Amino acid sequence: MNNVYSDSSHSERREVLSLLYTRSLVGIGAALVLAFVLVFGFDHPFDMAQRLIWLAVMTTILMARVVDHFCYVFAVKHNQERIYPRYIKRFSICLILTALTWSVYGVWFHETSTFVSNISSVVILGALASGSVNFLSASRFLSAAYSTLVLLPYSIVLIFSSTASFHIFGWLGIFFTSIIFANALSASRFTKQAISHKYQNLHLISHMENEIEQRTKQLDHLSRFDSLTDLLNRYGFLKALKHIQKESRHYSLMFVDLDGFKSINDRFGHAVGDDLLKQTAERLKHLLNDSDVVGRWGGDEFLILTLDQEKLEEKANGLIQKLSQPYLINRMSLSVGATIGVASYPEHGDSHSALIQNADIAMYQQKKIEKGLVGFFNQTLIEKYNRELMLKKKLDEAIRNNSLELYYQPIFDARTNEVVSFEALCRWQLNGEFISPDEFIVIAEQHGLIQALGNWVLKRACEDSASLSQAYPNAAIGINVSVIQFQNDEFVDLIEKVLAETGVGSSKIHLELTESVFATDKGALLKRIERVRDMGIKVSIDDFGTGYSSLSVIQDIGVDVIKIDRAFINNIFKNGSAIIGAVVHMSQSMGQGVVAEGVETQEQADKLIANGIYHHQGFLYNKPVPLSELLKQNC
Repeated sequence: MNNVYSDSSHSERREVLSLLYTRSLVGIGAALVLAFVLVFGFDHPFDMAQRLIWLAVMTTILMARVVDHFCYVFAVKHNQERIYPRYIKRFSICLILTALTWSVYGVWFHETSTFVSNISSVVILGALASGSVNFLSASRFLSAAYSTLVLLPYSIVLIFSSTASFHIFGWLGIFFTSIIFANALSASRFTKQAISHKYQNLHLISHMENEIEQRTKQLDHLSRFDSLTDLLNRYGFLKALKHIQKESRHYSLMFVDLDGFKSINDRFGHAVGDDLLKQTAERLKHLLNDSDVVGRWGGDEFLILTLDQEKLEEKANGLIQKLSQPYLINRMSLSVGATIGVASYPEHGDSHSALIQNADIAMYQQKKIEKGLVGFFNQTLIEKYNRELMLKKKLDEAIRNNSLELYYQPIFDARTNEVVSFEALCRWQLNGEFISPDEFIVIAEQHGLIQALGNWVLKRACEDSASLSQAYPNAAIGINVSVIQFQNDEFVDLIEKVLAETGVGSSKIHLELTESVFATDKGALLKRIERVRDMGIKVSIDDFGTGYSSLSVIQDIGVDVIKIDRAFINNIFKNGSAIIGAVVHMSQSMGQGVVAEGVETQEQADKLIANGIYHHQGFLYNKPVPLSELLKQNC
């Protein structure tokens, strides 16, 4: 800031000097004319020679000032250094010499001049003094000094003149000198303020321009860079991508997605999540080459543009390895994984948007197969992706248009061969094609439709319960509930509402939870299960043995029924028998029921009966069928 004011002060001094010199030629010309008028305009018979000497001195001084003027012009034109100190001194000396020369004329020639000549001299010197106020207003000292030196000495001489008629002119000269002196100070002050304001405004404008330039740079940075990680944001990355695409024939995009970030963000809070993302960004910066471009695409997704085509897979695997190393945050060691999808230009897309989409598809499909690996785009992936998008759209429509269907598979008591309950299974046909539940349920989970699908199944099963109860009075319906559905705080309220609307008794409904619910908050899970059981609804653990649960967890949860997964039934004559025996022993001690899923042969059924498991579900007894067919079977 001090440098700014120093520069401003220097500019003001140069402006003062410029005004003085710019106006000087007119003043010099007027002074030369008036000098000749004083010498030759009146009759001077006694001292003409002395007056000519005075005129020669005055002319020499004025010519010196003219030469000085052009020297100054030359110096300014060639940007010479230290102009002000040199030329303000030269100008001041020449000006003061001019004023003294004018003063000498009046004092020296007063006694030998006629009355008219004296009066004319007073008028001319007064005019010079008055005119100098305007020409010299850039300098207070020079303006006041010049006007005073020109008129004051002669006015004093007139006051003390032996001729009384001159006294009044002397006093008038002093009076005019004081007025001119005051005007000189005022004009100088005004000029100085004008110059100061000019450069203050220039400084303000310059400062504003600098501020605007800095703000423009800041806005440009904010528009192109992510505020959290300081990596390129989506806009900045696309801009860099377009530029490189014009210059490079081949490059690849790596779409990086962090595995397990959401659970850390949900469990430890956004501050920890943000810190992890910043550390991830720093790792990417250090791992990549100068020619690589990295940006944050959004959330926990990053995009990397690389020109390195020869060791592309090795590079991607190296990134996964480094990003999967533990992160130290708030004295906690946290770990995430990374899955990368790769697409190359121009093989996998001729536009940046297509290339990014294909890299995203490759990453997405790789996560579905196995996380923590590199997936390369191919045409098969885009076909799978397009089918998935189509099925997602059609499934949403099917849920809203009530065009899905429930099939029911009975669960038999092997001792009496009677139906004890049913499992409701969702089925979907699209344009004559049977869409496997393994396909459309995964799509529903990944695209946010699983809750709507689960709610539809709940309502339809309760509606069908009235018909089933007439044919099978003692049989209940088991309804599969997804983790997402069961985590919803409003789900239990929805059950109460549906039961009330359909008039179905709570004993006619069983909820079947997959073991993945045990990966959620155990406290919240216990509360929801307790609420459901308090309503009189039984709770089953479906596909037991394939997920997160353990025997100790089952004891804590206190469910009503355990459904043993078909994988153990298939291995019942091998190592599956030991696990089945352990489940039977535990369930008997806790008063829990046991159902064997996937019973397909009589040998399996006999073995299960021998192990004390009597409730069987599988193709040996009946396959899943629509409600209408199930009712016909009971006729």
